[in-house]
Amino acid sequence: MCFVDVEWSRRGFLAGGVTAGIAAAATLGRSLLTPGAAEGAETSPRGGGPGTAGVNFKWFGTNGWEIAFGSKTILIDPWFNRFESGFLQNTLKMDTVLPTDTTLIDQHVKQADQILIGHGHWDHMADVPYIAKKTGAMVIGSESHANCMRAAGVPEGKIVQVKGGEYMQFDGYTIEVFPSVHSMGGTKKYAVPGHVVSVPSTCPSRPGISAASTGTWRTWTSG
Repeated sequence: MCFVDVEWSRRGFLAGGVTAGIAAAATLGRSLLTPGAAEGAETSPRGGGPGTAGVNFKWFGTNGWEIAFGSKTILIDPWFNRFESGFLQNTLKMDTVLPTDTTLIDQHVKQADQILIGHGHWDHMADVPYIAKKTGAMVIGSESHANCMRAAGVPEGKIVQVKGGEYMQFDGYTIEVFPSVHSMGGTKKYAVPGHVVSVPSTCPSRPGISAASTGTWRTWTSG
């Protein structure tokens, strides 16, 4: 989201003259309507869908993304089942059972080759076990994430445990892993911290026992 200071814009227009002001306004309009275009970014086709690079990004809300190109699909933190957690009101409902509406997930996820888990809070990871088993996707995440996937019945052969620094080559694209930490809340504490260092009896099903180890991802096509 970009906010424009109207008073600043008016002063710039008057000081620079009508011609300069019109040019600046046109440039500003382009930057607002097509962010990044002034820096050489590719504009979207009129009909939507992938640009000439052939890569399509779909946002699922929160940190959920689908990156699709050719016949490949990568998911990042795919989470669809919303509920009133109380988190934003600083009254987290620790014992709420996390919902899993498989019909809703099926509407949005048809296939996946890899699923990248950024961190293990419910609003990033809760739907991953179902999606992984539905699609047969490889799940890439930290020790905590891997142990939760094991507890949820994701096949061991589909789990890739990482800690940062890994560089993985796939068919036409690569995935690089680098570590990160979760941002701190208003209380200067990490929200629902902790690590899952062994396979639990069941995958966490409540916000208060989420696996919060973090990680950040880069993915791009090669060639």
